[in-house]
Amino acid sequence: MGRLPRVTDAGATPEQRAAIDEFTEARHGKVVPGPLFQMLMNSPSAARRLGGVGAYCRDAPHLTPAVAEAAILAAVHELHFDAEVRAHERSATAAGLPADVLRGIADGDDTALAPAQAAAVEFVRASVRRQMSDATFNRAGAAFGDRGVVDLLLLAAYYTGLKLIADSLEVAGP
Repeated sequence: MGRLPRVTDAGATPEQRAAIDEFTEARHGKVVPGPLFQMLMNSPSAARRLGGVGAYCRDAPHLTPAVAEAAILAAVHELHFDAEVRAHERSATAAGLPADVLRGIADGDDTALAPAQAAAVEFVRASVRRQMSDATFNRAGAAFGDRGVVDLLLLAAYYTGLKLIADSLEVAGP
């Protein structure tokens, strides 16, 4: 059910309608807001800004799509964020990650990952767990540079924040 009403096309104000359209356009017209963003549309300006951070994370300019999706999956698995796991398994497959890599990320087995993917997954897991070692940080820095490290940190923070919001709003569903 959730703690806030879900804003959909039917009952949206013009400002909310514009934010819903922006959300959908940022996803190439293929995705409409799900339950979490429907609730966030109660504050369309906040939903827009948070959606912009999400778009940046999904299209992280200093990471390949496969590395970004591997890192996102690592974060959402660590957070037990099932709705995002389902969504990003599809995105990861589209980015070229094979089924054995997806299973490995889910199971914490990184043996099937390419070296850059493994560095990103290890870094994001450490960040979400708040257990970052110098070795893990330095491995990611060597693989992605300072800009890539910032992208990975933002990605971990974004999905951690979404999970906090989803739990606080008691968002259920896909």
